Formats: sequence, C-alpha cells, structure tokens
Amino acid sequence: TARAWLDRGIQAMSNQYYREALRSFNKVIEIAPDFAEGWTVLGSFKRAEAYANPDEFDALLAEAKRLNQKALTLDPDNGTALLKAADLLDPDDLVGREQQIRKAVAARPLDCMCEELSLGSFLLLHGRVDEAQKHLKRATAAGPIFPSAFSMFGYYNALKGNRAAVEADLQTLRDLRTGDEDSTAGQRLMISTLAADYARAADLIAASEKARDRPLAQAWLAGYKALLDGSQTDRAKAAQKIVEASAGPDTYNDISVILLERLGAPDAGLALIKSVASTSTSRARAGLAFVTNRTRALPGYEPLARKLGLVSYWQETKPPDFCDEANAPALCAKL
Repeated sequence: TARAWLDRGIQAMSNQYYREALRSFNKVIEIAPDFAEGWTVLGSFKRAEAYANPDEFDALLAEAKRLNQKALTLDPDNGTALLKAADLLDPDDLVGREQQIRKAVAARPLDCMCEELSLGSFLLLHGRVDEAQKHLKRATAAGPIFPSAFSMFGYYNALKGNRAAVEADLQTLRDLRTGDEDSTAGQRLMISTLAADYARAADLIAASEKARDRPLAQAWLAGYKALLDGSQTDRAKAAQKIVEASAGPDTYNDISVILLERLGAPDAGLALIKSVASTSTSRARAGLAFVTNRTRALPGYEPLARKLGLVSYWQETKPPDFCDEANAPALCAKL
C-alpha cells in the first residue's frame, strides 16, 4: 500500500499536481514510517518547494535535509537518499558533492544506475572526462530507462570523436523520444553540434516548428551553414548573429558557446559564459565543460575558472584531462 501511494505521488509530481503529490507522500510515511523511500521523496518535494519559494528557501531546504537524513537513519545504504544528500549540498561545494555522490556509488546499487549516471555526469562537466566514461557506460548498461544517460554518453563520445558510438547514442535517443514535441531533440542537437555533424544539426532545426520561431535557433542554423560551406566573412556574420540572439539570461545556451568557438570567436563565447556566472555558477561551469584549449588559452579563462570554484576543486582532487594535452593552458602549471 505504501509503495502504491509512493508511485501515485511521484506520478502526480511529474504532472505538476503538487498538492496531490504532497498528500500522497504524507500518506506513505503515515502508513509505513519505517519505509526509507517515503522520507526520501518527501525530502525531494521540500527541496523542489524551496527552489520555488525563494523567501522561504532556507527553512524549506533545512526541512528537506532533515527528511532525507531520516531516510538515511532508517537505511544508511540507501543509494537514492545518498544521491539526494548531494543535491542538498551547496551547488558550489564541488569537492563535497563529488564525495557524496561517490558514497552513493559505493552503496547498494540502484536498478536505474542513477548513481553511476550522477557521478559520470558530474565528472564530465567538471573536466574529468576520461574518468567519467566508465560510470556513464554503467549507466547506459541499465537499458534505455532515462534519455539523460545516453545523452551524457553521447556528449562523451562526441568529445572523443567516436562517430560510430555517437550514432548509436543518437539512435537510442531517437527511440526514446516521446510525444509530438520530441523530448530528445535538444539533446540530439547538442550531441550533433559537439560531434561537428553540422548538416544533421541543421536538419534537426529545420524539422522543428518550435525552432522556426526562435531567433537563437535561427542564429545557430546560420552558424551551421557557415561552418559547412561559408567563407570567413560568413562565419563572422553568423557569430555576430549568435551573440545578438544569445543576449540575456533566458537565452544562454551551451550550443552558442561551442559554435562561437568554432566560428572563430572564442572570446565572444567566453564572454557569454561570464555573463551568466553572476546568476548561475552551475550553468557557467557547464558552458566551460565543452570549450577547447583554444578558449582556455584566453586571458579571461583562468579568472573565470577561479571564480567558479573549478581551480580550487582541481587542486583538491586532481587536474582536469585537458592538462594532459600538448597545448595545455598555462593554468595547468598551477595545479
């Protein structure tokens, strides 16, 4: 009965029926107070509520931590609760978050392999790409449960230039798309861009009715066309279009940064990442994850990496993979 109420609450939350979800989760812990999973999902609900209510953020987050700790008291080896504990840490506590996710990986394995996906994603987005591979591979071994496992592995394979593996990841994502809006289109566009498959990326935009009305998507389309067969002048014009369309916190996207670097404007891409750093360090770090040493060689890269906590993180853990490359940036000598 408790499991039925739990499933009902999760379904209600996914459909944004929050009152019904809360009622269901409270019913779970009423029926089975020793069921750790009930306390975990209730804690997750409070965390979501905290981010939706900035004025009550501290109190709601403290309640979310208390509820999640209750789950861990009941079941210290609960991988879900251990993962949620990482989500409840300060987003800028990179060392603490990695350590907490590793605790989840070392605990009782989850059927979804979510803990492996979390660690693989975290490492890839913070410069430890090679180490991420084994965890992302384990996450996809669970089967096509979550598109994010295959999209993250697709990012890895694209970064490594493994085109055959990229094709397999893209095919899986195509199979997982749902509804008329094609829920994996954005992920496939990102992978295609990273893999320099600009013709496919252009086709994805052209096939999307939503993209036709978005200035940013049309600017990307100009960028793809310029990279395929444009002149230096065409590339410069396309880069300017992307800069103009990417202005503002609501339009920032990692694809813009990748395209700007490849169009010959890495300084504009770095400026774009810097523009969002004051409002979202997590988004800014994600942007830096996909640049190359061409951008890392710019004077503004190291100060930004320090501001985002990446340098101290690398010093406390281990240097990023790009420091092993022949053209490693000067920053690497300081790690």
